[in-house]
Amino acid sequence: MVSAAVMVACVALTACARDTTVAVGQARPEARKIGIAWKPRQTVNPAQWPNACDLLSKKELQAILPQAEAIKTKASRSEVDRLDSSGRRVATDKAPHADCDYEVSLPHHIARDMYRWNNIWIRIEAIGDPAVVAKSFAIRKRGWQRDEDGDLKAPGAEACFYYEQGSTWRMPDSVMCHRGPLMFSIAVLRWPATFKSIEGDDIIEPRRTLEKQIYPAVIQSITAKV
Repeated sequence: MVSAAVMVACVALTACARDTTVAVGQARPEARKIGIAWKPRQTVNPAQWPNACDLLSKKELQAILPQAEAIKTKASRSEVDRLDSSGRRVATDKAPHADCDYEVSLPHHIARDMYRWNNIWIRIEAIGDPAVVAKSFAIRKRGWQRDEDGDLKAPGAEACFYYEQGSTWRMPDSVMCHRGPLMFSIAVLRWPATFKSIEGDDIIEPRRTLEKQIYPAVIQSITAKV
């Protein structure tokens, strides 16, 4: 069932060639859990982390974005923090599947194919004793959240906050969340469906338009598996 319309319309200095809207549906979490075993006051070795692409299935993302014509996923290896019992970073490790890129084809007012493809990234940030994970989350929030950014309320998450991390893979309006033994982040790397055409193919990104509706549904689907 598609929610009452999240609408992102093409806005231009001149009339748009095509007027499209992108609807966001309701989260439909699958009835499965990601087995996470942890020990008190410790975090889990990143080599034993689940595949980040298992946090959100194509079917679940299709429910959130019912107009998606195609969804491609790709997991990748990533450098992640090793935490001590206080939640502070003490070193880095390699996690074989910490990142997952979801490439989604959606309607867009510019007919060229390149504008139809959009990217969402999901990244596992830490897994371990929920108390340690919560401490690490609090440390990151103090260091990364900008004064003008607020928290995000999302079903299933204990807490989430918006943040911006410069020119790394974490782009403006990324979100970090935690629930129990899992801390994760979501980033929108490229989202032409929310862009506004201003002159020809030049585009700008309106802050938190469609993303504000997508994030809670994605978070709900992820946290239901913890």
